[in-house]
Amino acid sequence: MGSSGLSLNYISLGTAGNITASTVISGTGATGSGCTTDGMKVNSVISAFYLPGATSTMHVYWIMGGAHSGALGHAVKTLGPGHTWTCDILDGVGSTHPGQVGDTFWSPAATYYNLQTHVFYYDVNNGQLRHAYFPVSGAWVFESLDGPGVTGGNGRSGDVLIDSSSLLPGHMITALVTWNKPEAFYYDKTGSSIRHTWYNAPWQFEVLDGVSSTYSWKRTDNVGADMDARMAYNAATSTWELHLFYHDVLSSSVVIGTTTHPAGDEVIRHAAAGASGWQAQFFDVRLPQLSGLPNVLASGITSVYDTGAQRWNVFYPNFNMSGFNQSVGVGLTITTANATFYDTLTPPLTASPLYGSTGWDSGPTLYSNASNDGATFASPMWWTR
Repeated sequence: MGSSGLSLNYISLGTAGNITASTVISGTGATGSGCTTDGMKVNSVISAFYLPGATSTMHVYWIMGGAHSGALGHAVKTLGPGHTWTCDILDGVGSTHPGQVGDTFWSPAATYYNLQTHVFYYDVNNGQLRHAYFPVSGAWVFESLDGPGVTGGNGRSGDVLIDSSSLLPGHMITALVTWNKPEAFYYDKTGSSIRHTWYNAPWQFEVLDGVSSTYSWKRTDNVGADMDARMAYNAATSTWELHLFYHDVLSSSVVIGTTTHPAGDEVIRHAAAGASGWQAQFFDVRLPQLSGLPNVLASGITSVYDTGAQRWNVFYPNFNMSGFNQSVGVGLTITTANATFYDTLTPPLTASPLYGSTGWDSGPTLYSNASNDGATFASPMWWTR
């Protein structure tokens, strides 16, 4: 059977930025053990991370298309020459793992904890947040964490977190390990809010931002349909801090800096947790050429912290649909010193085109900013969503 989904591909880059390997993991041309021609569903996301150890491995999770449409796919590859990808249908149609359910899934977000691979994802059929992990014992464990019918208390919600009409293309879930515990942030389509879970024997839950949040800085907007969470080291206080960047569709006008954003504009929100607890702020992401037009952000927020320059770099597409279609990549850089930024959350912010005559080079050179050469980044790839 030919592929009826998008092909899932992998490339490996050399030290000079050149492509040293290119492989089809799932889709037409897939050759790995257990890898099918199903590919992945349109508008779905990929989550990948690197698991270090005596034998280092790369893990990839995706929502399958084709004959196994909606199932959760998993591929693993031992790093080094001569190794190939091994694929598995982890949960859903075609899975053989005990505890799997034959439902349709969406938006996987993976991380690792205690040398165990963890993945969080939506169960669309039941409107739930689902979690699977692979312990040292060597057998996958599945559980429904939050949503209708899930028991256990500790802040859980009975909201339908997702349904077939709300399969958004962004990262509706983001996961990472913080302070020696796995955590996930996920969108609640019923509450139009961001929910947050973390493992503290047992799992704990809260509404981070949205109508039902208990935080003083909450918004009553539709928040969290796309998000990215990262850890960063605060050199000024010698502590690690958790940062979340996410979409906010304004329900009322907001003045950000010197710009008034009307209801309906989409902006970036930022929440940070450290020694003083959670705080939040807006980013002014309107570009000059969009002045007077609705601000519409496409999905795909990605953030990275540059420890050399001690600043965040946040990337997101800006898609304006009023009269003309324009896709503009934006790099948002926070340049205020860490201590000031984390304590007050009121730094000067700058937004500029990522490519074009006044922005970064959009040609084949992917990294040419001499001022950042040699900089190190505090978000290793195994924290990738």
